[in-house]
Amino acid sequence: MEHAGEDSNMRMIACALIVITLGLFPPASAKAALAVSSATPPPAKETQAPWENPDWQMAVGKLDSCLARPTIACAIEAALLVTAHQDLAIDRVDNLLALARSFIALGEPDRARRLLQAAERAAAQIGIAIGTEGKLAEIAPLYGLIGDGKNAERLLEQVQDANRRATAMVALAENLARAGQGQAALAVAERITKPWLALDALDRVIRVLAQRDGGVSDALIKRFSQRIDRLPRYLLRDLARAHLALLLAHKGERESAAAIVAALDRRLTGMAPAADELRLAAALVMTDRVLDDELLLTRHLRIILRRASDLGIDEDRRRALAEAAAALAHAGRLRDARDLLANAMDADYRLLLAVAEALITADAPADLLAAAGEQVRAAAAAQSLRAERDRGRLVATRLFVAAHRKAPALQTVRRIEDAGLRAQGLAMLVPIMA
Repeated sequence: MEHAGEDSNMRMIACALIVITLGLFPPASAKAALAVSSATPPPAKETQAPWENPDWQMAVGKLDSCLARPTIACAIEAALLVTAHQDLAIDRVDNLLALARSFIALGEPDRARRLLQAAERAAAQIGIAIGTEGKLAEIAPLYGLIGDGKNAERLLEQVQDANRRATAMVALAENLARAGQGQAALAVAERITKPWLALDALDRVIRVLAQRDGGVSDALIKRFSQRIDRLPRYLLRDLARAHLALLLAHKGERESAAAIVAALDRRLTGMAPAADELRLAAALVMTDRVLDDELLLTRHLRIILRRASDLGIDEDRRRALAEAAAALAHAGRLRDARDLLANAMDADYRLLLAVAEALITADAPADLLAAAGEQVRAAAAAQSLRAERDRGRLVATRLFVAAHRKAPALQTVRRIEDAGLRAQGLAMLVPIMA
């Protein structure tokens, strides 16, 4: 046993030197970094409860000290120290992914890649195949945000469940588009074998690229148009056409964009279900603004305000409400956007969290994200279960970080009761500490 311990220590020292050499973390964080990313599980804590372990107490002390006077260096170190001493591999994966997302947001792809690789190794330690596969499906799309399709595809090959793999491919296609790799994103979308998910992926890719103010080649636009024309007449086809119109409008092809909007506008009247009409009207609002068409903009905003209350419990309320609120806020109707969210989700905490997270992927403006963060934080404080309170606080933290609101984000993380989740929240704060 002594030899095994010595071998483990030697591996730790060697890994620490590698971590320092790579420059991923400050030297004080090296031991924590290697402990998290080691291919072997962390050492057993004998018979002590986690909170009685001196190393755990030291890590939590470092965490709370950093939260009192946060810096990027201490945030990385404290988050890694806590993560290294967490019992469950699945919790270590979540914290590593929070840090990876932060480095992606900071524009540091190499550091993000190493953290994603560490998360892969932690996922392999979960011990339950379905748990490992689920986390690999979560990790794979994040490689897309740094334009690393090769590693993403490598992980997707390990995901056996067809639905889970297809869902991960949708997220990967969207993330590749966010990284500016439109051709690669479309290629992924075209390989998805689940029809509805393939349609969703195509729409997401076009929507993301449409935000780039015309930075899309004519050849790629032609491929999008041809692909859309082959789709059946469902909502996702209409949404894809609406986002294509936005893309064309940004490129200065105003007549083509206006023709698409006019055709889609005729389909709006009496459209059912309400969620479909809301989502299509929200998509058209974005193009109306670029085309400076005040008449259609007013009409589409009125449709959103009128139809929001008609949403049924069996409809896709999450995306419909998020996209509708984002459209209102982009059009300068922030109060209406806040009221829409408050009225629709007043007594449904889970729906509130789902819509709040969907606001981030809907590219909602910062003021709306911050307002939603306050709403989520208040709702979280009213929950009777600690797990539900902390879950909401993590969502609120994501919203505040996305809105670049440092003070409320930091206050929210300090209120998280579970130390492991508090470390995850601290990891989320890294991009807005720069």
